[in-house]
Amino acid sequence: MATVVLHKVTGKVYLLLGTGYGAYYSESPSFIGGALFPHERSGEIPVAAVCGEDGEIEWMYTDDLQVVEVDGIRVSEIYGRIQGKYVLVTAAAGHDETQEEEPEYENCPGCDRVVPSTVRVCPGCGLTLISEEEEEER
Repeated sequence: MATVVLHKVTGKVYLLLGTGYGAYYSESPSFIGGALFPHERSGEIPVAAVCGEDGEIEWMYTDDLQVVEVDGIRVSEIYGRIQGKYVLVTAAAGHDETQEEEPEYENCPGCDRVVPSTVRVCPGCGLTLISEEEEEER
């Protein structure tokens, strides 16, 4: 699965290889002789391993990254697919609310990728998709 991310600071796109936490530990000596009351600090930094077109691995802060697409499908399209498939629980009312409309999907005949029925060109293989209604009009 290929996840494309945008580095918000530079505007460059990268492939996301993985995420994790970088741990750090630092010790700074006290102002009195350096050993009486040293200051110690440790923690974790959320980072992600990414690579550019040259294949070089770089580590970046996750706060500086934004997911653009997953497997060639834009994030907004993915959310369009899952909208209405999951139940939203309203805590105050104590009841379930589901969305009425579920988007329709079809498999691309060229590469078998699931695509929204409104898409004219498959993002996976580039095949021009024609709906059944358009075919009947011909």
